[in-house]
Formats: sequence, structure tokens, C-alpha cells
Amino acid sequence: MNRIRSDTTGISCGVSEGSILGSLLFLIYLNDMTTAVKCKLLLYADDPALLVSGKDVSEIEETPSLDLESVSVSQTDNNLSLYLGKTECILFASKRTMHTFNYFNVVCNGHVIESKTGVTYLGVTLDQSLSGDAMASRDVSKSSKKLRYFNT
Repeated sequence: MNRIRSDTTGISCGVSEGSILGSLLFLIYLNDMTTAVKCKLLLYADDPALLVSGKDVSEIEETPSLDLESVSVSQTDNNLSLYLGKTECILFASKRTMHTFNYFNVVCNGHVIESKTGVTYLGVTLDQSLSGDAMASRDVSKSSKKLRYFNT
């Protein structure tokens, strides 16, 4: 080995990746999100989900927007940042009701959260009507690929 060392530098916050302290601090910060939101919050590992129900679309758009802003402020107060690049939103409704909506916007810090017709959460594929069609299509596609491997 050449015994070459990198220069040292000071850090103002953070912990080493993979450390026990890092996991504990992450859980403390993540569990603190419950105080920042009014809607239902699902917490599983590093995949939090906000759930809002109602009959008025403008209310359903406004609530997660306000809650995301609140979470963003809370995260900033804890020297963390909210990454919106992978954040998605979906509006669940019956197929008949979905035809009456032209758009659905959730906004946080001026960033429009992409509205999807289907999302995957914790390995479960959900479509807007909760019909299960998207999940079934995905599973059929996967199983047909496996069959091709066995048949060749």
C-alpha cells in the first residue's frame, strides 16, 4: 500500500453511514414527522406516506401541500432536507368519479409533486381505482418472464 491519506476536514452535522447512531437518529427524526402533519401518516422504514380523505378535491390537494410544507420546515429545523424528487401523489376514487377531475396538484416549496395513475408502495402496486388491475398485470408480466426462462 502507498500509505496515502486524505486531508481531514471538520463536519458540522451528520454521522457515518451504516453506524448504529445514524439509524437511531434517523428513527427519531422520522418519528418526529407525526407532530408536523394533520393528516394520517404511515411510517415504514424510510418510506413515509401521507393519507388524506375527503369529498372536496381542493381540500384533498391543500392538506398534503400544507403538511409537506410543515414537514419541510420541521426537517430544516433538524438540519435535514426533504427530497421531493421521488415524491409522488395519487388520487384514489372510483373510475366514474375520476372522469370528473381534470387535474390534481400537490405543491411543496414551489415544487409540483407528480400526480400518478398508479404507484408502488412497499412492493404493492396501487392504481387510482384500487381495482388491483395494475398489481395483477405486474404479477402476470413477472410470471410470464419466469416461464420464458424455464422454457428456454
